[in-house]
Amino acid sequence: MKEEEIKKLFSTKAFKSVASHFTHLQGDYDFIKKLRYFRKKFSLPVDGMTEKLYSGEYVTLPKLVDNARGEIGKWVTELGFESMWVDEFQYLIAYGEPLYSKYVLYSGLVRVSDVHEDLFGPYQSKPEEEFEYEGETVKPYELEREFREDIARYEFETKPVAILISPYASKSDIIDYVSKTYSTDIKPLQERYADPKVKIGKTRTRDENRINRDLTIKFLLFDKFYSANKVAEEIQTKFPRNLWVTEEYIRKIKERHRDNNP
Repeated sequence: MKEEEIKKLFSTKAFKSVASHFTHLQGDYDFIKKLRYFRKKFSLPVDGMTEKLYSGEYVTLPKLVDNARGEIGKWVTELGFESMWVDEFQYLIAYGEPLYSKYVLYSGLVRVSDVHEDLFGPYQSKPEEEFEYEGETVKPYELEREFREDIARYEFETKPVAILISPYASKSDIIDYVSKTYSTDIKPLQERYADPKVKIGKTRTRDENRINRDLTIKFLLFDKFYSANKVAEEIQTKFPRNLWVTEEYIRKIKERHRDNNP
């Protein structure tokens, strides 16, 4: 992928919605607890390693983290991220910061895909090509066809609502169609497949001070077991007046935590 294309995809709202949610999670109390659970399991420092491991010029993962790709991947998909984000979560666990490789660009909420090519070719291999390997006939064309079909199938699973575009449709044709049919045709299909527990696309941007305040509230409630009254008093001593909260606000945080952790 060319540098221009990478910058263009990074700038799309479809990608930013996913990336901003990933950033938001890093300030979430339960998410941090899960990160620390993995770090403890892999005998890593509580906030991740400060010195990176290298293989040549490339940063690598500690072996225990690398071998836990399946377990970490399950957590990633439960949070609504696509499989390209597993590396980011692994690096976040190991080093306290993500990798942000270009592969996550394919996980934006909207993506253009040449479905016809994935399903029907042309492929790089030719149908007549084959060779013998360990007593078996290998047909590269069939292997490539199956691989491309798997890619298309994955696209359909993660982005199940498709707009099929003729090669003769103009930009204005496409924009006009989406704007006029979104509420009646597109949104109902999205709602059919959406998991209500997934928060991607719903994250509101919040300033760092508010995030730190809420993390402090959760720490005092669930780690120190302070009462709502005592938490409110602590917040008043640690934060400026515009970040003070009521006991009712604190109780709501406690209720949400209880509902999410039955």
